[in-house]
Amino acid sequence: MVSLTRKQAHTILLISTLLLILFFTFIVRETFEVRHVGSRGIMLIPFRELYSLFTSPNHSFYFWQIVLNILLFIPFGFMLSCYLYKYHRPKHLFLSILLSGLFVSFSVELLQYVTSRGFTEIDDVINNTFGAMI
Repeated sequence: MVSLTRKQAHTILLISTLLLILFFTFIVRETFEVRHVGSRGIMLIPFRELYSLFTSPNHSFYFWQIVLNILLFIPFGFMLSCYLYKYHRPKHLFLSILLSGLFVSFSVELLQYVTSRGFTEIDDVINNTFGAMI
């Protein structure tokens, strides 16, 4: 039987949350949305989804886009804050989580763009980062 230290267990949980983000972004989303291979787009207008939530007749679509992007990153932010607080005690925990959430979210969006697996949006980066901060 392999025994893990607490730090190893926390590291595994943190990496698992990152893998779950990739799983939900690239595997689960692909089964629910119809996308054509090789199609990709980019939207750099911030808060477009929030604006559309209140102005579009299809407001439930935008509501779920925002909510699911936030929910997707909550476990990552929680595990990261636990890990950082326990093992590194950074002076600026809030800033560390903010920048980490921003980096991971941007990386996922960049990966989506490069692999043509989704629509790259600045709103996703904003909502994901906000989810990590919760």
